[in-house]
Amino acid sequence: MGFVGSEEFAFGPFSLSVRHRTLADSEGWISLKSRAFDVLLTLIERRGAVVSKDELMRRVWGQLVVEENNLHVQVAAVRRALGPGNRYILTIPGRGYRFTGLLRDAAGAADPERREAPTTNLPAQMTTLIGRREELAAIAGLLDRSRLVTLAGPSGAGKTKLAIEAARRVRTRFPAGCWWVGLGSVTDAGLALRAVAASLRTDEIQGLSLIDGLTDLLGRGQVLLILDGCERVAGAVADLADRLLRRCPGLKILCTSHAPLGVEGERVRGVTPLIATAALRRSGPARSFARSAEGAEVRMERDDDAGAMRPLAAVAAVPAVPTPAAG
Repeated sequence: MGFVGSEEFAFGPFSLSVRHRTLADSEGWISLKSRAFDVLLTLIERRGAVVSKDELMRRVWGQLVVEENNLHVQVAAVRRALGPGNRYILTIPGRGYRFTGLLRDAAGAADPERREAPTTNLPAQMTTLIGRREELAAIAGLLDRSRLVTLAGPSGAGKTKLAIEAARRVRTRFPAGCWWVGLGSVTDAGLALRAVAASLRTDEIQGLSLIDGLTDLLGRGQVLLILDGCERVAGAVADLADRLLRRCPGLKILCTSHAPLGVEGERVRGVTPLIATAALRRSGPARSFARSAEGAEVRMERDDDAGAMRPLAAVAAVPAVPTPAAG
């Protein structure tokens, strides 16, 4: 384990002294009772690994028999000491707890055994994306101009792969995080917020509501959030996107859905299946249709007279792609 024999550590804005059993930040000493300090020290010693509740209780209480609730109280005390919304200690349901901070020694050197917690969870792209160069460039441009971009099109059009690859290409613009959430299996609008929070593990943050936990993660700077497969809970996602964008000034959101969400300022890019688009381009009379469907872009604005959102462009949704004639 790195830092063998070290007695002074730092992580984030905090410094910890093993010898003096103290925790401090830039504002001074932080009150932390003995049991809670032992919990924090044990998790730091096992940094990056999941520490079971049984192991924590043995390390902190020894042979003394105590109820599990005592451990919960001490973990809660550590989290309060580290500040609201901290992500240094994660609860791993059914397994235990894990310390995720990047540890430094007293001289500021990083722990050789730990890397900083990743700022992305983008799925690995298993296959190469072919024939989408222009669309990827267009999506990157839309993300420059708008905080909410929706890729709209039918199932099987390749929206997910396109969104992931687009996010991968612009990731350096979002140093505070690039996060993907799959919503395709969510059918209950009332569970959309919880599904997003669970996917990003902000539901594990004690003392914060689900929306406040998301705000804590997504409001840390320039962040891109990909909400994939919104069609079954589009209304709930639209409301959530609007709330997050208002709370997090550095946040941009890229969605995939069958149709626009209808949020003010939303930019919509039409996506059609690559094979169908190629066939339409060769079919002569349908070429103009293919071009309009493949590259359709819509910007939403509020219509105060109607009390609803309306598209600024003439095309409000992606048109259905007709099946090319055989032969």
